Amino acid sequence: MRKDEETAPRKSEIEVVAIAASTGGPPALQAILTGLPGDLGAGIVISSTCAGIHRSFAERMNKLAPLIVSEAAAGDRIRPGTALIAPGGHHLLVKRDREGLFAELVPRKPVGQVCAVRGPDDGLGGRVVRIRGPGRCAHGMGNDGTAGALAIKKLRGQCIAESQESAVIFGMPQEAIRSGAVDKVLPLAQMADEISFRCSGRS
Repeated sequence: MRKDEETAPRKSEIEVVAIAASTGGPPALQAILTGLPGDLGAGIVISSTCAGIHRSFAERMNKLAPLIVSEAAAGDRIRPGTALIAPGGHHLLVKRDREGLFAELVPRKPVGQVCAVRGPDDGLGGRVVRIRGPGRCAHGMGNDGTAGALAIKKLRGQCIAESQESAVIFGMPQEAIRSGAVDKVLPLAQMADEISFRCSGRS
């Protein structure tokens, strides 16, 4: 029996969970992905500027996590119980067509050219909020992402940020928290449970 046939995804109003990571990304992502249930009612998209977040990492997470984890390719469907990781050097954008949500990949310019304009999570968040309806949840644990977080909140989405006690570098999520766009601040160890709870429809 394949992993995706073991459990049917739970129903959730949240369609997609967007995770942005930078410094400290691999161990933090592993903690979250391995802590989420295989029947999570939302799809997950991950964007990172951190070295080591690539295909081999996705393949390892697919073996360790209850979810189906893969490196994203253009046109991949974003489905409940799955996680797509943007390949290095790309923004992962979320779009919708008649069949549902899918991933679009856009090459990321050198950091020096875009760092003051938009980070990978701002680009990701900016597209996530174009999804209609209230079904959005974002978790910021890396780059600033303040613009994306504010845009998500404008359309009644939910934002979670990692707390100072567990963040490798707190200055970046701190800016999103200061903006007022963050609903809850939690240590890394509690992130998976919080995401699962919010995607259960009981939040």
